[in-house]
Amino acid sequence: MAQFRGVIKQYSLKVNSANEYYNNVLYIYGDFGLAYLYFIAEGAPLSQNRKRSGENVFDIFFRMYSWAHLVDLLRNEKPVYFFFDDSLSTASLGPEREPVGEEEAQRPVRPA
Repeated sequence: MAQFRGVIKQYSLKVNSANEYYNNVLYIYGDFGLAYLYFIAEGAPLSQNRKRSGENVFDIFFRMYSWAHLVDLLRNEKPVYFFFDDSLSTASLGPEREPVGEEEAQRPVRPA
């Protein structure tokens, strides 16, 4: 089977009403293709992650509690990568490894 990996270049958010099967969707685009990240309410069954046949389009399913974490990741980290393993049907998003102790850029503190 295959593995797909690439930098997320753009994303968009969609919030659905509570009576939809999936509450929210993140659309991510990059050199890997297009991925739909569906966020499913607790207690509802999760569909299996998949790559659509003949396309670089992925359908990935998360629990709703992951929504805020992934939106925060996309807004505050650069670059963020998408990874999909076709043989295991697993997906992940995250930044590259960073050195221990690296801090986010901060504004200089002015003396009082």
